[in-house]
Amino acid sequence: NDDGSLIINKKILHLFEFYLSAMGEESIEVIITRIKSSLREQLTAQALDEALHILEGYLQYRNEITALKQAYNQAIGANDYSLENVINARDELIEARWRFLSKDVIAAFFAQEDDYENYMLGIASITKDNSLSKEQKDNAISLLNTQAPSWLIEQQKSANQLNEYRQHHSELISQGASEDEIRALREQEFSIDASDRLSTLDAQRLLWQQRLSEYRVELATILAIEPDRQAQQAMVDELRSRHFNAQETRRVNALDSSYL
Repeated sequence: NDDGSLIINKKILHLFEFYLSAMGEESIEVIITRIKSSLREQLTAQALDEALHILEGYLQYRNEITALKQAYNQAIGANDYSLENVINARDELIEARWRFLSKDVIAAFFAQEDDYENYMLGIASITKDNSLSKEQKDNAISLLNTQAPSWLIEQQKSANQLNEYRQHHSELISQGASEDEIRALREQEFSIDASDRLSTLDAQRLLWQQRLSEYRVELATILAIEPDRQAQQAMVDELRSRHFNAQETRRVNALDSSYL
């Protein structure tokens, strides 16, 4: 701000999380040093002091939610995701914010996320309420939609439209549809510009699946012929480096974690 104070917005959270995403690769001490260095490069005096204070509170909040999640898993079980348990756990996380962060910081960091989660939990609560008829559920969801932020409703409409397109797209592909038929579907569902962008995304997705399939064939061979885990991992690392860039490798590593 003109008075030298910090403009509190979600960019601060993004900066924190950008560096904190390296947890496991770097020590927390190194990460905190990097965050502080970045803040000092961008801020001075009062704004810097405020940002460092927010950082301290946010790190404490992060530690607290880690402890809460561990306690939840021990008390409830990591696989018990009943709606009631999810709501209770979320309430505890929200309450934890107030112990470490100011009202302005909480609003800047979490307001949009909270709006989205409140909406989705509202939908889930209505859907799972067996005491309501279908008509009552539809009416309750309609009422919820009138109370939700406009950006969220537009986002949901776009997501629903895209999901419907994906379903129709898959059906056409399974029926052996031509590219002209698929293009007609895109243009029917979206504007011409959006249709062109979607065509590009479809092509990129197909190319990714082809690359992933080729990688999977070689991966299966490695897993079959190399019994030594250390040697196996070295071969897998080399295989990934040949097929993917660093960002793609992280994605593939996450995909592989379910069975490697």
